[in-house]
Amino acid sequence: MQFAPGKGMAFWKKCVIGLMLMCALAFAALLALMSNADDRLCGTYVVDEVLSPNRKSKAVSYQIDCGATTGFNTHMAILPGGSTLEIEDRKLWGVTSFFVVESNNDPAPRTQYGGPKVTVRWISDARLEVSHDARARVIRKDASFAGMDIEYRYE
Repeated sequence: MQFAPGKGMAFWKKCVIGLMLMCALAFAALLALMSNADDRLCGTYVVDEVLSPNRKSKAVSYQIDCGATTGFNTHMAILPGGSTLEIEDRKLWGVTSFFVVESNNDPAPRTQYGGPKVTVRWISDARLEVSHDARARVIRKDASFAGMDIEYRYE
């Protein structure tokens, strides 16, 4: 089948354009699946909660586990005393960590979820002491957070 000059597009050109469109759609679908895959593979686990002396604040340690290709970690956050850590669909919403350590493939003591053990002690209503093993790798370590002064020491 032939088209008159200037009258339409050759059949093979239509096939090539159609194939390119299908590849572009398949690639976009793959990207969409991959962007949501890590959300479904990660789990968040509360390890411990420690109330301040006046019970208005609490220090919460939690871990985020994204599978075998990521290291074990422990995060610390400060929340209002009466609140709960909102874990929805295995993700945290609106929580900022002031302290994060990872196992660094070391023999340091670990929690039941595999992350480095972190111990918290309230010195006063506005002062917190965080202890961890010296072999754990520190990712984040704020000296103050949410109006609290934070001291660190090794166990």
